[in-house]
Amino acid sequence: MVPSSRVGSYRQRTLAAHRYLDKDKPSAIPLFYHGIAEDFPCGPDEVCERWIGPSGDHIYHIHAKDDERWDTFAGGDVIKRNKDPGRAYIAFTSTNPYWVDCSIKSFTARFEGAVHRSLTQIEGLPPEWGLLNPFQKPISDVERTEVEVILKRPNWQAAKVPLRIDFAERFLCKVAIGLAYKILGPDVMETPYVTELRRGLLTTDFQERQALKIRGKNFWQQPDDRRALDLLHWPGAWVISLNAFPDGFATTIITPGGHRLGILATEGHEGWVPEARPAYGDGQVYLVVPQRQIVVGPLPMIEYSSFKAEIGGSAALEALKAMEVDLSELPPKR
Repeated sequence: MVPSSRVGSYRQRTLAAHRYLDKDKPSAIPLFYHGIAEDFPCGPDEVCERWIGPSGDHIYHIHAKDDERWDTFAGGDVIKRNKDPGRAYIAFTSTNPYWVDCSIKSFTARFEGAVHRSLTQIEGLPPEWGLLNPFQKPISDVERTEVEVILKRPNWQAAKVPLRIDFAERFLCKVAIGLAYKILGPDVMETPYVTELRRGLLTTDFQERQALKIRGKNFWQQPDDRRALDLLHWPGAWVISLNAFPDGFATTIITPGGHRLGILATEGHEGWVPEARPAYGDGQVYLVVPQRQIVVGPLPMIEYSSFKAEIGGSAALEALKAMEVDLSELPPKR
């Protein structure tokens, strides 16, 4: 589920994911969300989304319309998609086998359960790929019409991207509540500050949320200290830091593209389980690389920051660093 108001970040995430592709073994990476194709002639109760694949592939995903509260989420209602995965079409732009394989894996992983159809005729298409050729049977009348329409469309069309500037605030409230319960214990759920976090999660009124006494920084706010952000950022990976401070428990999330989100999960230490403060007093860090299905951590903050500052070593981070690829080493897309 990707908030479409973060299209810029999602593009960065897509590009950053290339850093951890295995140059010898293609894998799935995030697609780039392009918006809603309002002029696409789908059913009156359906919507057509445009996506872009790893090598610039043209992708169409058609599914039922969702409640308007899901308008700012790429892919719509993630729960509803389990019952209504829709129909997905891809036109490949690369003839390099590596990128075709990468695009197929990314496409089928993103639209799991949907009817997957290639708009590029592929000879000897293996059944295990779960991909049908343009007019390969079984094909419904609706699919046939959609294939014909897409094949006649120009490569570039305008698309609408709904924006919601406060998406990160509700997301951070949800993260903070979950971390507080899981790490600090159930007693913190009754504290006044966590009660404020619940209000921040549940309210849909932007102004009402702004009036709440919640401490944090969302996606849109510039960092106070760019050097500190650079020290935390690990290009191509999600970085999650957890810290117990004198005034509470905080989490910071650094995106693969280098954006920072952070929130205080509790004020003070009321209700904490005894082991939480010593365990997180010096900070812990996790790194997540989805395309390699890797989680590194927990690492002590001092180990992570010393490694980034090139004044200390870390076997785990050395191993992760060794997996990075020089983008010039990847096969050509054209």
